[in-house]
Amino acid sequence: MTSEGGYNMKRAILAVLLASTALPSQAANIDVNGNVISISGNIHPNDLLLFEVETDGLDKPMVISLDSNGGSFMPAIKIGELTRKNGWSTHVEGRCISACAIIWLAGSKKSMQPTAKIGFHQAYSHETHQVSAPAMNILRSYLAKLGYSKEMIEFAAQAGPTDMKYFTEGDGKRLGVQVIVGAMAEPSMAAKDEASLATLSSPLVRYRVPYQLLNDRVWKPRF
Repeated sequence: MTSEGGYNMKRAILAVLLASTALPSQAANIDVNGNVISISGNIHPNDLLLFEVETDGLDKPMVISLDSNGGSFMPAIKIGELTRKNGWSTHVEGRCISACAIIWLAGSKKSMQPTAKIGFHQAYSHETHQVSAPAMNILRSYLAKLGYSKEMIEFAAQAGPTDMKYFTEGDGKRLGVQVIVGAMAEPSMAAKDEASLATLSSPLVRYRVPYQLLNDRVWKPRF
């Protein structure tokens, strides 16, 4: 099947899924314009597929511009994995909290405006509103495989579900996270011979987590 044929097939599948009453009617807005991928709005369970469709066949340096109050945890983790696998940069102009922030951390180059609000807190169950231990295990494993220090991982996992820990330029310097402040990072991509985040294709944790990509009724970890 050609690349165009695969893209059209994904588009057709996505249209059917979005029309299903079993899926949420809202989704993040994901648009590609030149070398910029824009993700705005709350992240829903079907947004991983939407992201894959919109970025299918992109084989050039890109930067992901993020503007979101968060949303579903696992799609954000998977989008983050794809972001790092492709070696793309990430940028925040205004607000990027919760699930959005863990996508931002996946950028091979990261940038933010001085007034940007990039916030982290613990993942929690949508049903119980309590911290989800399996989700936090996945988050820590994800961040470790992105190459972050123990101190940065604990920073991202520190605030409770109803609180927020905001990342600043000073935090970046203190925690050893390289961030461009005041300008958008240059588009980037992974080298052809680079096995970027190869280990993330394997399970992140030893025990199974009950998660269904396109149906969040069973388990809804949120950020």
